[in-house]
Amino acid sequence: EELLQLEQSFKYLAKTLKASEKQRDQAQSMMLQQAKLASIGEMAAGIGHEINNPLNNILSYVKLIERDLPESDTQLRHDLEGLRDEALRAGRIVKGVLNFARQLPLEFSRFDLKQWLQDCIELVASEARKRYVSVKIMRVPQMELSGDRNQLQQVMVNLLMNAIQASDPQDVVEIFATRLDRKQVRIIVSDQGKGIDEKNRAKIFDPFFTTKAIGEGSGLGLSISLGIVQYHNGLLTLENNHKGGVDAIITLPLDRATNEKN
Repeated sequence: EELLQLEQSFKYLAKTLKASEKQRDQAQSMMLQQAKLASIGEMAAGIGHEINNPLNNILSYVKLIERDLPESDTQLRHDLEGLRDEALRAGRIVKGVLNFARQLPLEFSRFDLKQWLQDCIELVASEARKRYVSVKIMRVPQMELSGDRNQLQQVMVNLLMNAIQASDPQDVVEIFATRLDRKQVRIIVSDQGKGIDEKNRAKIFDPFFTTKAIGEGSGLGLSISLGIVQYHNGLLTLENNHKGGVDAIITLPLDRATNEKN
């Protein structure tokens, strides 16, 4: 009986030690990642305004061209509208980087989860159609989220774009959401793409790291997304799934607990 108790005690000790080592490794990994994310702040502070200046010039030129454009030239007006939308979108991205770099307080609101997901899908619909990929909400509970709607939208759009760009024609990108222990929600973006190469796993959240072709990605999307989710006191992880693709998993608290500094 004493030997049995000793064996059980040893197993418990080994299990506890393994759990402690895992927690230590996760803490070290998070500290390292936060140091990497700080480099985004340095980059953003240095070049954010330099990017905004030409964007503002583009918007001014669009306005000047529209002023002298005949009302009948609907096609060119449509093209100019698209140009303006893209310039404004680029400006919002720059603002998002600058806001994250400065760690401005989050603008909290409560919003419907399913409607928010549908709005995010609308923003990537053009890219999905271009690549013949479907994006579907599969299983989402009726509930509200509490957080910065626009910044979390930036995260979701980035994850959806990554999933779409990793997919083959006719693939389906699926979205699931689950309420966890009444205190958290888990949102999963699941694709059928190529998965994460093991040699890249440790670098996927590094600023400027990308496996996309030149011109298709800056390597900042996942870094900024991770920062936004962490600022909401949440978690963002990427795991290979049974379909051969990737599950991007966001876990968020349902209350307003954040890393805001008073």
